[in-house]
Amino acid sequence: MGVLNDPIYRPLSITYIEYQEGDKIGFILAWFSMLPFIYIVSLCTLILFRRDIQTIMYFGGFCVSEVCNYSLKRFFKQARPERSNHQLIELMINTLFESVAATHQRILLSIEIVL
Repeated sequence: MGVLNDPIYRPLSITYIEYQEGDKIGFILAWFSMLPFIYIVSLCTLILFRRDIQTIMYFGGFCVSEVCNYSLKRFFKQARPERSNHQLIELMINTLFESVAATHQRILLSIEIVL
């Protein structure tokens, strides 16, 4: 693709998560990318009001996972691949399935914590 044919990417208004301008699915997936932040805020709120050890340990595990992911990302320092239409479609499908699976897992664990 030439420079003039490249699609325009817009950032989500709250953070710098990019989605292709005019792409409805990309807009929805950009909001799915916000789920971890929403999840952290909800867990912190739950910890403040309930002070349950299971919730605190669950939040600690979530934080350890994020630190490990961040460390591995900095350790390997691999550049992102160039964008192509095929990769964007594959990325959207993978992001959708990962978001749905992660949300489903978190809901089940939240129900387990409440019970």
